[in-house]
Amino acid sequence: MIGNGTSWAALTQPLDTTPNCDGVDQLCVTRGLGYIPPIYNVIVDQHFTERGRFPRLLRALAAANGGTGLGVSEYTALYVDLQAKTAEVVGLPERGNVSIIGRDGALQNREQVGPPFLGENYTVSVLAVGDVYTLPDVKHPHGVASHPIKSDYYAPFSAYYSDMPIFTDAFGHGVLVDNIATYFADGTPQASGARVDAIGFVANESGTASGFRFRFTADNKSQVAWNFDAGYSMFNARLKITTISAQFTGIGP
Repeated sequence: MIGNGTSWAALTQPLDTTPNCDGVDQLCVTRGLGYIPPIYNVIVDQHFTERGRFPRLLRALAAANGGTGLGVSEYTALYVDLQAKTAEVVGLPERGNVSIIGRDGALQNREQVGPPFLGENYTVSVLAVGDVYTLPDVKHPHGVASHPIKSDYYAPFSAYYSDMPIFTDAFGHGVLVDNIATYFADGTPQASGARVDAIGFVANESGTASGFRFRFTADNKSQVAWNFDAGYSMFNARLKITTISAQFTGIGP
């Protein structure tokens, strides 16, 4: 499990390897409670979308050589039936969601341990209340997430929204659900391709900034669904993390 750490420090600082996770911001991965058996190779994170924790969970998967991350948001639970090897997202329909991150390995995901930590070709799904999930197995190492109503499915980037902004607070509240999943479903592809970009950065008083870009793209396995009561579901988006730098004006005294 994740014992401590922020998303920013997970990408920019070495791991905290103290026995009791004594660091302030550094990511610390420690022994979990065992609710989901080790055979599934899963790490669980919480307060997930509210605190922009998908970068933290990615780094934790790499640290533990995990295959799948389950990010549970506030007002939400993932009800797991170990006998049936299935799970369901439960909670407040308008606010509840669970995110699933799939990682195939350090080589397959071209990870740079760093710092900074970088990687690509991860899978990201965002499940709304009522969506279901089959636990990982040999054939599906990250499990299978699905929406129960087939007529709600459609292809990503439906061009409902005419612009495709770059979201500037990748570590912030609700970005993964409210912005990334929404524009992944209904945004218009740019000339250079269908994608959703979110960035997170720090800038000093002189306006020099550095940080990360998180790029979400679709392949032939990507799908989305819209449920009027629960909102968007996003399945099997591809994620790549790269660094960015910038120079801003007007920040200084």
